[in-house]
Amino acid sequence: MKKILLLSLAVLVHVSGITQQISPQSQLTKQDFLYKSKKQLKTGLILLGGGTTLIVAGIITYQKGPGSFILAGLGLLADVSSLPFFVASARNRRKKMSLQMG
Repeated sequence: MKKILLLSLAVLVHVSGITQQISPQSQLTKQDFLYKSKKQLKTGLILLGGGTTLIVAGIITYQKGPGSFILAGLGLLADVSSLPFFVASARNRRKKMSLQMG
């Protein structure tokens, strides 16, 4: 057991040492910011739509049991988790516009 633990620790340290290489930061272009913005907006819309669907499904199945509260709760969680994606999308769109102007 001790050998397995030591071997696992050695592999973990070795892998983390390899992955900690620092690469120089490249400048992002307008196209990069536009791509990130569109992807984040799409993710936010999918989470918002799915969450709203789960809330509606929870409301519809309210009389059928306690599973409706779980559906509505997951829907609310998905709706709330879509907000950071909308904020990040707007921020990246503003960065793109500032690069375009400057």
